Amino acid sequence: MIEDKIVVLIVDDLEGQINTNTDLCELNDCEVITAQSLKEAKVKLDEHQETIDFAIVDYKLSNDPSNQDGALVISYINTRYPKIKTIFITAYDDEVALHEFYACKATKYVNKMDGAAPEMLDECIQELIRMIK
Repeated sequence: MIEDKIVVLIVDDLEGQINTNTDLCELNDCEVITAQSLKEAKVKLDEHQETIDFAIVDYKLSNDPSNQDGALVISYINTRYPKIKTIFITAYDDEVALHEFYACKATKYVNKMDGAAPEMLDECIQELIRMIK
């Protein structure tokens, strides 16, 4: 790991989304750590708490519509590691997802179903990099 690099934790249950988000982060010269569940995210956070600068967390970490593990990951970060910034991403464009975004106090919000989602996520990544540096 290069000390000057921003380190990002990506938490998503979908491998394709992890790959897409990893590509965006690497284009912004970030180092990436990944997790696919609430449990794995907690382990990675505890192991890398000193190096993770921000996290990109999907709202639902399974196909179960009632799953809100992403919001729990962000709440865990805010409680244990409040210096780590967070981007809440979701494919759900509804009031429940927005309520969870505000309730868990994520730094940024991106709707994956928006046609401009990759650009929006890239802008959020760049903004957090500027905030951190």
